[in-house]
Amino acid sequence: MRTFSSDLTSAMAAMAALVSSVSDDVALLSKSLRVERLFVRATVGHHAPLATALLANQTRANESRRERLRQKRRMLQQRVHLVLKLCGRGNALARCALIEAAQTGAMSRTLTLVAIDLADALADISRSLKDMRFGLGQVNA
Repeated sequence: MRTFSSDLTSAMAAMAALVSSVSDDVALLSKSLRVERLFVRATVGHHAPLATALLANQTRANESRRERLRQKRRMLQQRVHLVLKLCGRGNALARCALIEAAQTGAMSRTLTLVAIDLADALADISRSLKDMRFGLGQVNA
């Protein structure tokens, strides 16, 4: 169980870092899109040639940001899938621990509690990840 716990902790930490990175990219893209809208408005005045050139650069940069964000979303979907598989293995481990607890005497109560707590925690994680997977699917659609 310790190895599983360590693997799950590492996978969740990597996913949290990726979520943070995606969040940063979304904020940057949002700010950049506001700047692009300002350049669009500026293309009608006497600074139109300069604004048009800046708009073209901004548009290219935003498309690059969008592509990077799409790539990170795909990575996040893969990470969610990986952690869900890990949760499935953890559930199998918890079931095995419950069977083992039923067959042993002295430590059975402690092992039973640990197995139940593990199964409950994994159910919470799985629910959250399935919601995240659904949300990512909605964004990609």
